[in-house]
Amino acid sequence: MSKLRRIILPDYCYFVTTVVKNREKILLDKNISSVVLEDLKFYRMKYKFRLHGYVIMPDHLHLLMSLSEEGNASQIMHDFKSHTAQEINEILKRSGAFWQEGFHDHIVRDERDFRKRVDYIHKNPLTSGLVNDPAEYRFSSFKNYYMGDDSLIQIDRIQW
Repeated sequence: MSKLRRIILPDYCYFVTTVVKNREKILLDKNISSVVLEDLKFYRMKYKFRLHGYVIMPDHLHLLMSLSEEGNASQIMHDFKSHTAQEINEILKRSGAFWQEGFHDHIVRDERDFRKRVDYIHKNPLTSGLVNDPAEYRFSSFKNYYMGDDSLIQIDRIQW
């Protein structure tokens, strides 16, 4: 059976999910989350994508991003996952795969779908039992949207 090809549409918004290999709950470690955030900033500049929302969970990551013609989701995620894996493996003094192979992406259809995805991202720590209030969670764009806090990473809010 042949592998399905990804649809590549510059200027479209994508909801992307990637998962740590074996669902290892390690992304909230201070040093590891710093690598994830710094690499996200770097590849955002390199590929000129707009970041509309994010959440770093213990074993996975969700991104809501609009792509430019500089790079497609596959290029961005390949480079991001490859470099973060190298950096994180160095911190952990180990080698081998850090992320599960591939990633899941969904093209956001319209404003309703976009709002649904942002809401999902912001409620993910709450529904997972990590916090009682989304404002308590450090690694999410909730604070960017509702508290004006861009201290971890700046996001690109969509104005409807």
